[in-house]
Amino acid sequence: MDVEFEEHEVTHILADEILSLILKQYSVEELMRIVASNGRKNVYLYFKRQNPRSVKILIDHGDRFRYRCDDVICVPIPKKFALLEPDPAYFEITLKANLILAFRGADERDLYP
Repeated sequence: MDVEFEEHEVTHILADEILSLILKQYSVEELMRIVASNGRKNVYLYFKRQNPRSVKILIDHGDRFRYRCDDVICVPIPKKFALLEPDPAYFEITLKANLILAFRGADERDLYP
């Protein structure tokens, strides 16, 4: 098997697992409400790369946090499909895409808003 394919597959599996863990705590609609009720604040999924199963939701009240994809993963939860065009399916898809992009070390400008 190709090493790049294996890394790609592992990235998707991790993203699925993290999303599953979050969705056991909060429904997609609840996550959308959290983002909508904190419209002016950034909301992140936060965890350490070494322990991705300890994922938490972080609401940035003081504009102190930023996107990170190093030893700490701090991924913005997309606002577009929670605020501007509410759609649970697209919200979930873009959240998973942001997780995958963070695992791959993408620039912040490549993430979904």
